[in-house]
Amino acid sequence: MSRFLAGSVAILVLIALPAAARQLSPADLERAANFTQRMQSAYQEGMALSFEMDDAEAYIDSFHAGEIAVVEFKAALDPYLEGVRTAIDDFRSRYPRALSPPDIGSKPHEDSLAGFAEMVVALGGMLDRQYAILQRLRDTALAGD
Repeated sequence: MSRFLAGSVAILVLIALPAAARQLSPADLERAANFTQRMQSAYQEGMALSFEMDDAEAYIDSFHAGEIAVVEFKAALDPYLEGVRTAIDDFRSRYPRALSPPDIGSKPHEDSLAGFAEMVVALGGMLDRQYAILQRLRDTALAGD
């Protein structure tokens, strides 16, 4: 997902709703906006981890191409991967399940907010898969494959 798209998700949460949805009161709109901001911040945090892991793939490619020695490769990548694993575990521990949206009196709006919260939780699984791929790339590169 592009950085632009990741930043645009929260905006879509409140505008891409059925036309029949009632207007939100200022207080409801504020609660919805606060929830959306919290979820967008979490989503951006997760996406930053994803983009960071993308950068590590280039490092693995450099090793595989013979541009980096084994000792340097392991000394740099292994602690990095441990740090990423810790960051992913921390992210997942803070968002083990989708947070409930605020009661704002509009089911379509609440459903949209709940969907956004579910995206944050799903991002944790994506980060786990991306990390597993990095580990396999590391192991494959070390094996000379």
